[in-house]
Amino acid sequence: MGIFSVSLTDFGRIESAKIDVSKFMVFVGENNTGKSYVLQLMWGIIENRSFIFKNSDSKKLENSFMSIIKSIPSSDFKEEKIKLSQEFLLTGLNSFNDSLNKNKDTLLNNIFNSTSVSIGTLGIEKNKFPTFSISYGVNEVFDEEKEELSELITLTCYLGRKKISAYKYPLKFEKHIISRIVEQIILKAIFEDFVGFRNDAPLYFPASRAAFLQVYKALFGNNIREEISLEHKVSTTLKNKDYSSIIPGLTVTKAVINFMLALLSYEENPAMKKRYSDELLFISEKLTEGKIVKTADDRLVYIPGSNISTELPMHLTSSLVAETAPFYLFLSDKTDRQGWIVEEIETHLHPQKQLQLVRLLFKLIHKGKFIWITTHSDSVAQQINNLLLISERYSKEIYESLSSSEKDLINRDEIIDLKEVALYQFMKTENVTDIKKLTFGKYGYEIDSFNSLLDNLYDETESIQNLVDSWRKEV
Repeated sequence: MGIFSVSLTDFGRIESAKIDVSKFMVFVGENNTGKSYVLQLMWGIIENRSFIFKNSDSKKLENSFMSIIKSIPSSDFKEEKIKLSQEFLLTGLNSFNDSLNKNKDTLLNNIFNSTSVSIGTLGIEKNKFPTFSISYGVNEVFDEEKEELSELITLTCYLGRKKISAYKYPLKFEKHIISRIVEQIILKAIFEDFVGFRNDAPLYFPASRAAFLQVYKALFGNNIREEISLEHKVSTTLKNKDYSSIIPGLTVTKAVINFMLALLSYEENPAMKKRYSDELLFISEKLTEGKIVKTADDRLVYIPGSNISTELPMHLTSSLVAETAPFYLFLSDKTDRQGWIVEEIETHLHPQKQLQLVRLLFKLIHKGKFIWITTHSDSVAQQINNLLLISERYSKEIYESLSSSEKDLINRDEIIDLKEVALYQFMKTENVTDIKKLTFGKYGYEIDSFNSLLDNLYDETESIQNLVDSWRKEV
């Protein structure tokens, strides 16, 4: 099982599926099998997790939490902590799932901007929760304004040994504060291992990124930027804004809106450029062969190679540059979104560039990002296998024993943990999609849909060549 699992039934072509969510996930399969639908669904759950919890029946959970904190012994000499039980956290997950199913139609409408998308059942599963503990104390303080003593509560939450939050509040506000604390703990218990998902949903990179890069400013003009940005941020209300009433003909999903708003708010940040300096250099040298910058007059331009005197507007660049530019931008943006979801990652890229892009993904995962992708490329799949095979057996001792030529095959900043990887194959049978989690074998993942296609292509090529040779003999 992954960090957590998403289980669903009767979702489009998918009758039943369970996705064990991992740090690096790859979805492969034919077109129109539901890969993007599933990714956007999971994105929407994370994006709207606060709304889902706030609409759950959490009173029983809050009362239970109150009983727990009141049982903590008070001491003037040392901080007393108590662990939250797995049963308490499981009750929170069950409450979350009840709300998830009760509000699933509203959630789907919000994610897909359509009332035609439906689902049977939907739920989050988790085998084991991280360890949470809390400390609680009551102190008397003198209120100078009222000239009387009042009780001040100090409540601290820990994840493992790490302090994750601390609250100080008057006793009279306790019910309101406890509601916020319980929400924080339960959502962290479900999603905590996804460090970058605590505050922001992962950034969704849609297919046809080049097209959205060209039109986002035209769609989100100054007269509507503020309205849409505000509406987009108030995700806890889950208001289903009909953007087509503001922009005639605009029918895109919320994840795509999120992507364009992220482009709109892009602001180069020196700290982020320093943090990802190696990866930005890799992109500019191995992929775009130049840099993407935002000018003083708010234009995105491409500067090829080291020729700083040349600035090309994005609509005059190659499709390679336009498709990969968002990767460069969001590594230098003021907001460091730790989660990336990328559709059809190979779009418009020559196979050689596809291989380099996979290397970039591994570098980013090695650095802590969570990345989910869809792909139709056997080149991407094979490069993933190659790098995973190295990661599986890598150790410092083995690396030091290699020859120089062997070391050239290994980039230590591309080593990732195989336990944090999952690959799912979406297979279409008539009108039903079957989702299968593949097992990492001796030489990586065996992807039937790619292998059978290549075998068939080879057989067809051989047959055509034999046929043509027979014609030539007749002549």
